[in-house]
Order: sequence, then structure tokens, then C-alpha cells
Amino acid sequence: MAGLLSGCGGSPAAVIRTAPAESGDEVAGETGPSVGADLDPSAGLVGVNGTELSEVPGLDGPLDQASSEAVAAAEALLAGFIEAMADNNFDRAATLTTGEAKAFLFHLAEAGRCGFSLARAELFSVSSNAELAGVGQLAIPVSASFTLDTGLTRNLTAIGVRRETEGVWLISDLLIDGSAADEMSVDLDSTIRADLRLTPTELCAGPNVVQATFEVFNEGRDPIVFKELFYLDNKGNRYPVSGTDPLAAGAIPGRNEDPLVWEWTVEVENGYDGGQFVLVAADLDESRQENTEVLIAREYPVTPSPFFSDFDVDAAAIAKALGGVVATTSDAESETGADPDGSPPPTSPTTATSGSTDTTPVQTTASTTPSSSP
Repeated sequence: MAGLLSGCGGSPAAVIRTAPAESGDEVAGETGPSVGADLDPSAGLVGVNGTELSEVPGLDGPLDQASSEAVAAAEALLAGFIEAMADNNFDRAATLTTGEAKAFLFHLAEAGRCGFSLARAELFSVSSNAELAGVGQLAIPVSASFTLDTGLTRNLTAIGVRRETEGVWLISDLLIDGSAADEMSVDLDSTIRADLRLTPTELCAGPNVVQATFEVFNEGRDPIVFKELFYLDNKGNRYPVSGTDPLAAGAIPGRNEDPLVWEWTVEVENGYDGGQFVLVAADLDESRQENTEVLIAREYPVTPSPFFSDFDVDAAAIAKALGGVVATTSDAESETGADPDGSPPPTSPTTATSGSTDTTPVQTTASTTPSSSP
């Protein structure tokens, strides 16, 4: 995204650039070991044919015996699990899980802080058959459903169970509408945009609010001065952000050793659909090189679990909200509705500016591809 901040009262223009997407080399992601049952919908319930094995590794017994134990355990576990889910007691439900299933319950509990709830949870049946699904783990077809507060219904079609070292069986994986638990869990990874790294320590999305707490590091040499902060949902609507005001703290010093803690809250139409926090800031090093004030727009995605929503990102709406796709001057006027004097296109009725005192109009361009997830 590139654009111009028109000068006002004789002040120089400011170039606006989009922070480049971080590469895999910039932030070394930490991927934990895969745990829980491997419920692969494309390969049926399991990737291993249990009939070919006389013993189940890690279960210390024949497959038939382990299968009977697993089915009996699953019936008891699911009864308590569904009851806890119906009461929106995700912490209690988590005590019946392990591995990836437990990690997914953590995300539901976090979303509960932002108002997420289930309207209904129902258990219909548990199959009497179990199949091998990885070392020491078994997959069992089940039939259950969860109705979200949005009215969306999710179907649980299989679970993975595993016997822990204490001999207790626990739910290790969930297959919900074709997605396993790890596909519905979202890692809170650091995201760096043009030397500014944000590491979310807490994040939740609910029906009408998104909350996040970040640790902030300026990894560049020069200070960063913020001009504007807002939240852009995946429909292209812009919302004001409340909470810790980065403008009040002044410039973010270069190569700060101690993290700054920012807590942001935004009231949105539907937080489950996700979006991104957008920071527009002046970078002193770039400004010196260009001999004018160079602004960088950094986008930090908020990606809730796909369990909450079937929403598809409208890349065109996001591009338009960031200023429209501008190829030429004539195209810019036709696609963005820009006025001949170069003022920005009209924004959504929900658009609001941040607490910045800079009232200079901003016109930007953006690609039709939204910023990548961290």
C-alpha cells in the first residue's frame, strides 16, 4: 500500500508506505510437537489400519481390548464434556481433555472473556467401534453438535482418545465439521512490521468486542512516532481503538530493551470475523532519506478460531477501506471515488479516526490481498 498525506498550510507532504510482510526468516516460529489423535478427514478417521496390528503401541494390550476400553471411556467422557460445554464451563470441559483438544478448549475459554458462549450442546450417539489413530491413540465416531451464540451450528463427528500414564482415558482430539482441534486453535505468535514487533500475550474475540494485550519492541535504530491507530475488520469497516494510548507515551525508542505493554479494546459488529489493528507512524530514518515525513502503515492481524465463523475475507473491501486500488489517476478517481482535489474517498459510516491531532487528509493505496496472519 502506498499513498500520500497532502500538506496543509504549507507543510510538506508525507509518503505513506505499507510495512512489508514479515518473512519466515524474520521471526523464528516455534512449533511444538504434534500431540493428540490424527483425525484426518481425507483418509477416513485414521491413517493406520488397525486390523494389521495385533498390539496397540503404548496401550499394552490387543486392539480389541483397547477398543472396548476406549469406547466405554468415550461414552463417559463425552457425556461430561457435552454437559460442561452446554453450561459454557470450558474450564471444566478441559479437565476431560489432553493434547490438541485441551489447547482448543483454552481458546474457547479465552473467547469467553470477550462474551463468547454456546447456546446449546447436544450429544446424540457414540459408536461402538474404535480405530487406531496414531501411537497409543484411538478414534471413535460420534454424533454431537454445538450451537454458537450467532446461531451457527458445528457438528462433532469423531473424537480421539488416549490413555495417560496414570491409566486414565482422556479426549485427545476433536473432529468438528472436517477440522481437527489443532486446525481450530490459533497460536499467539510475534508479528514484526518494519522493525516494530508486537507479541500478543492475551487475545480474545467475541460477538461485539475484541481485546488484546501486546508486548511491543522497536527493533529499529530510530524512534517511531504514531499518528493514527484503528481496527479494520474483514469487511473493510474501520473502528476506533480504546485502551493504552501509544500517542500519550511519545515516541517508541529505538531498540528498546524493556517491552512496552499495550492493551487495546475495540467494539466491533462481529469480532468472530477477525480483522487487523492498523498503526500509521512516522519513521525518522526513512524521513531523513526522503527529506519529508514518511509514514508507515503497519497491519497486525487478529485471527479468531475458524470454529467461530464461516466468514470469508473480503479483500476488495479491505483494500477500499485502506484507500482503494490506484493504478492511474483516472483509475483512482473511478475506483475509489476520490475528489479532483485529491481528498480521500468517503469512508464507511462506522469509520472513526484515532486520537491523533493530525487532521491532514490521508489517501492510500492497497493491494487486494489482506496482510498475512502472524
